[in-house]
Amino acid sequence: MSKYSDGFSNIDNNFGKDSNYDVESGGHVRANNYGIDFDTIQYLQKVYTIVSFMLGTTVLICWASMYNTAFNTWLVNTCTHWTITFLPFVFSIIPMFYIFRNRNNPEKCRIPCAIFTIAMSISVATVCAIYAAAGYRDVVILAFAGTMTIFFALTAFTFQSKIDFSFLNQIVFVGIITLIIISIFGISTYWTSGLGIFIFSCAIILDTFFLIKYGKYLNNPYMGAVNIYLDIINLFLYVLQFLSRD
Repeated sequence: MSKYSDGFSNIDNNFGKDSNYDVESGGHVRANNYGIDFDTIQYLQKVYTIVSFMLGTTVLICWASMYNTAFNTWLVNTCTHWTITFLPFVFSIIPMFYIFRNRNNPEKCRIPCAIFTIAMSISVATVCAIYAAAGYRDVVILAFAGTMTIFFALTAFTFQSKIDFSFLNQIVFVGIITLIIISIFGISTYWTSGLGIFIFSCAIILDTFFLIKYGKYLNNPYMGAVNIYLDIINLFLYVLQFLSRD
């Protein structure tokens, strides 16, 4: 899953064995109780601050799509098709590509990240609006609560764990390819929803692990934020799909 994992290939994996060792200074640096040095902590703070703004925007737009009658009607009756397919593809792929191109210049990533967030938020809001119109508003709220519970639990687990989670890279990659194939054929069951929940739960662990391990060597917190945000959004959609099964 790690969209920025290619950028890690130039970093010597050996330094990951000692999280307090700084390859630039050739010595050890101060670390907190989890063995994470303070440069990494500063990077993580930036990442999760951006994620918070991205999720906040999505929650507000989704809330409006469910509780504002005019907005709900517009999404359900007018924009269902292009908001779910065309809009996210154009207005998320292009900003993501731009962020990757400017991974060493985070100042240029603010506006593309905002465009990406709004596009994804409208897409998710359309799904929420459809569920709300069908009488599943409570299921959407429950799915959101469940998603955030899973996210916080997995994040806390990864932060305190000493396990090398890089092995999840292959599992997440194969899993996402499988989910794409399943979606192409329109297969939707408890099993496919459960698989999606499992894969993106693994993706949260994997991306969090990479942020902790390589954080201070990365210059652009927007790349990490987009990864975590996408993990949460996809997890939410699969949890929502699972809970709404008859």
